[in-house]
Amino acid sequence: VLTPHVFGTADNCYRAMMNQLKESMGGGGGRRRKPAATEKPIDQSILVSGESGAGKTVTTKFIMKYL
Repeated sequence: VLTPHVFGTADNCYRAMMNQLKESMGGGGGRRRKPAATEKPIDQSILVSGESGAGKTVTTKFIMKYL
């Protein structure tokens, strides 16, 4: 079993965030409406964990650069 790749994980997060944003703005095709002032932003997070020296900081930098 292969471990998740940092860019694959970042890509999955980005696509999920964009799909959720698209759904919240009126779905698929057609014109997109402006979000109402009362709509809350879509919160997202990525947890990077590991032992000391495992590369968490570098991995986080890669993810942020990708996004």
